[in-house]
Amino acid sequence: MRVISGRFKGRKLLPPDGIGVRPTADRVKEDVFSALQNDLPNCTFADVFCGSGAMGIESLSRGAAEVYFCDADKKSVELTEKNLRIVGAKTSEYRIIHADFRAGLDSIAARGGADIIYCDPPYAAGLYDDLIRTGLKALKAGGVLVAESQNELTLPCACVKTFERNYGRVWVTMLKKEIQ
Repeated sequence: MRVISGRFKGRKLLPPDGIGVRPTADRVKEDVFSALQNDLPNCTFADVFCGSGAMGIESLSRGAAEVYFCDADKKSVELTEKNLRIVGAKTSEYRIIHADFRAGLDSIAARGGADIIYCDPPYAAGLYDDLIRTGLKALKAGGVLVAESQNELTLPCACVKTFERNYGRVWVTMLKKEIQ
């Protein structure tokens, strides 16, 4: 695992080891960040179900101003912290939230929300409806929620899909929160 682009480009990250984490493939990561490139500079990014922290670290590398890393699993939080130290991220650039996704997203919303929320939950856990509803509440107006899933998502609420692509066993869907 490595950082693909930006100020941490080429830095190797510690991979998950036996903690039930499925890293995002480089091809998927590159497409996601290519689609988000205009939204990344100076944004607030949330990496929910952060695992190793690779997606949030990639966003910092590419210009995000602040990143929230959220995971309920203690080993994932510890691995994310190690990877943040490896790349040399400043502690002022990120916050670690050791909580389930609901509490984490509520905390992010209470702090003003995020411009981009990336969610990669356990595929079989059946969390998508609740995750999307809770995630949209934590987004700033005009923000983007990105969900990685095993199948095409059926949306539980009215929102705009701006990107949907299949990568074999992985689907990536981007939803835009309407400006009100």
